[in-house]
Amino acid sequence: MRPRLLFVYLQPTSFVLDDMEGLADHYDLRPFAFSSTSLTKTSVVANWIRQFKWLRKEIKQADAIFGWFADYHMLAPVWFGAKFSVPVVVSVGGYDAVHLPRLKYGVFASKWRAPMAKYVLRNASVLAPVAEALIQSDNRFEVGSIGEKQGITAHVTELNTPHRVVPTGYDVAEWPLGPVARTPSVCSIANVTSERTFRLKGLDLLLRAAERMADVRFKIVGVNEDLLTWIGEHFSPTANVEIISQMPRGALSKIYQAHSVYAQLSRSEGLPNVLCEAMLSGCIPVVSRVGAMSDLVDSIGLVVDTPQVEGIVEAIRAALSMNGEVRERARKRIADSYTKQRRTKNLQALFDELIREGSS
Repeated sequence: MRPRLLFVYLQPTSFVLDDMEGLADHYDLRPFAFSSTSLTKTSVVANWIRQFKWLRKEIKQADAIFGWFADYHMLAPVWFGAKFSVPVVVSVGGYDAVHLPRLKYGVFASKWRAPMAKYVLRNASVLAPVAEALIQSDNRFEVGSIGEKQGITAHVTELNTPHRVVPTGYDVAEWPLGPVARTPSVCSIANVTSERTFRLKGLDLLLRAAERMADVRFKIVGVNEDLLTWIGEHFSPTANVEIISQMPRGALSKIYQAHSVYAQLSRSEGLPNVLCEAMLSGCIPVVSRVGAMSDLVDSIGLVVDTPQVEGIVEAIRAALSMNGEVRERARKRIADSYTKQRRTKNLQALFDELIREGSS
């Protein structure tokens, strides 16, 4: 009989679905979707009640619990895990490890969610961040040259929970390299539903850079159509910029392949899926020195240290001048170390270890 794994998540994102697919081959997987479409008190309480009933039914047959992100939806699973001696692994992805006061971003920016996140992080059996930077790092890009401590240890005192880095993984065949010779062009992809997300993803900086690069095409994908008027009023995008709304994930491969450079100038990130997909597709990356991006891009693309437009333009120009060999190296970096199979194998090893320890 296969071990039973309870799987808790907020939304069925691509990385959640990938984990569910991979782990279902090894465990009796029991998923629970804690809907986060609304953060009203009524909605959260209703989901807590539904989750409590589910946990009460499942916990006695469970061998382990896995959850994506340290937030309010993992409060009850961690409590049940401790009460019934069931190990709980929490995958830390990004927003659950930071606090950017100026943008009011991160779980620790919320007065009611921060205490819950801290409880989860302190009482989980193991934390499985997608990058070491989510445990401890400096974010100098958001605050200029001053620097600011980020990562879990910067916001959670008395943290003794062990952690094991388990990066996200990708299907290499799903993201072909594409043509080596490409016209000078830049793309950036993000799910932008608010003004805050627009700035968080650094798209304001990319538009300012595009103003100074009239000879280069820029495409921004994923902006909610309701924001287009606001963007036009505040940034007046130049003629070399195309902004389109969100596209199905399956259609993004052709977007990546049609551009020579992928820009991710975020003010906060963990290990972005879109950056890894773009590198697999042969885009030369230009990223901000935030989260795990600089380590991922090291010796392949360009890393921007500050949000100064001059430096961003210089980095993009340098990336545009790179040859096809760099595209192949970008793909190889992801294909060698960030596959779906590798992530599933690492998670399985972690769960099996915890289950063995619990039964001994």
